[in-house]
Amino acid sequence: MLNRSQLKALLDAEKIFPSRRLGQSFLVDANIVRKVVDLCAPRLDEHVLEIGPGLGAITAALCPRAASVLAVEVDHRLARLLRTSLPDPRLTVLEADFLDLAPADLTRAQVVLGNIPYAISTEIIFKLAELVHLGQPPRGVFLMLQREVADRLSALPSTGAYGVLTLLASLAFEPVERFAVPPNCFHPRPQVPSVFLHLRPRLVPLYAPALREGLTSLVRLLFQQRRKKLSTSLRRFLPETRSLSDLERQLGAEVPPGWFDRRPEELPLADFAQLAAALCELGIELP
Repeated sequence: MLNRSQLKALLDAEKIFPSRRLGQSFLVDANIVRKVVDLCAPRLDEHVLEIGPGLGAITAALCPRAASVLAVEVDHRLARLLRTSLPDPRLTVLEADFLDLAPADLTRAQVVLGNIPYAISTEIIFKLAELVHLGQPPRGVFLMLQREVADRLSALPSTGAYGVLTLLASLAFEPVERFAVPPNCFHPRPQVPSVFLHLRPRLVPLYAPALREGLTSLVRLLFQQRRKKLSTSLRRFLPETRSLSDLERQLGAEVPPGWFDRRPEELPLADFAQLAAALCELGIELP
């Protein structure tokens, strides 16, 4: 693979300037590439989906170890360069925005891998979660993410990082941090450290689809005002025919006194699920 000097020379020769808008930072550390591919461990009969291959540092190491690699690259300059620099029959370079792809385009992959830009990390994770909810999960999802995003995925209630991403991603995945990646492993060097994360798909759903959909809407709604008491937020969308007392009766002994005085940022996933189920049983639809 290319070291930093070689990569810079190639970019200069091709008149390619890394896009800050796209969050482009290319791996220049061969040891990190080896660790990434070893942890993904694709088998010779498996198909790999790589999100944002860039200049192909990981792609080149993946191809000999997999049946096929579909590399999805939104930057036409990099897609063109990757096709010419890595003419491997196992590689298909698709010039497209990953977020625009239909789930049917993604279900063939047993392994999903990507060096993900910060700005669209959440959207990509939710897109991958759709595959799990459709019952067609890959064997493993492996993402290079900024430390801040990785922390949000594994955050605990009552912490600043805890929020919508934590809760909704946990419906589909169990996050496992594998190793840290310092900024000097990339060109250009990002301002913050990165983490290589293994998202293990949940093969057994935590909740039935109808409850999961209601739970998803509830989480998004309540976290619009994450520090307001539940009692305050819930009253905003309860219909005139229902009151907070109805919810309390529906939940019954499942919740302790003062439960509605808590804030969304304090609740674990199971409490959101209880509340979503109670709303559903009372026939209350969320806006």
